[in-house]
Amino acid sequence: MLNFILERQSVPLLTEPAPSQAILHTIFCAADRAPDHGLLKPWHFLVIEGSAREKLGRIFLSAAQSLTSIPLTPEQQAKWLAMPLRAPMVIVVSARLIPNHKIPEVEQLLAVGASVQNLLLATHVCGYAAMWRTGEMAYNEKVKVELNIAPQDAIAGFIYIGSPVKSGSHKKILERSMSEFVKEWK
Repeated sequence: MLNFILERQSVPLLTEPAPSQAILHTIFCAADRAPDHGLLKPWHFLVIEGSAREKLGRIFLSAAQSLTSIPLTPEQQAKWLAMPLRAPMVIVVSARLIPNHKIPEVEQLLAVGASVQNLLLATHVCGYAAMWRTGEMAYNEKVKVELNIAPQDAIAGFIYIGSPVKSGSHKKILERSMSEFVKEWK
């Protein structure tokens, strides 16, 4: 089982199929088991598939256009429209943080990150691949409004899920020496 953790990595080139509803249920159950000080469960997921991805692309385009007074070029427009089409499934992760709670917001946000990590690991264990992306659209208020995400909530990322375009086509992650990131304190 440890091999699944040691082998998991982000895969940017994804194609059909996406996980079935039954597998997706298992993936979300794993995400919901994340460590969570105070049991606030601040993570929320929005699944976008099929033609809804095209609608998300139009939202991205509209949001990008609102950031500039200069019209976007056809190439720029195509880029925004195509973003959600990079995978057969996009999961929008939002963080519903409770301000001024006894559990600090940073701990709530860390719980959301842990939930996403569980989701990524479960996706890999179930034989699929994923890529966690953020970028401008994760921080765009217009995108939040269009996705019915409350103003006080944050988009923690877009998880692109599917099958690798070609097995083994993604870059191999180089292993670091433990001394680069582990020290002993005495």
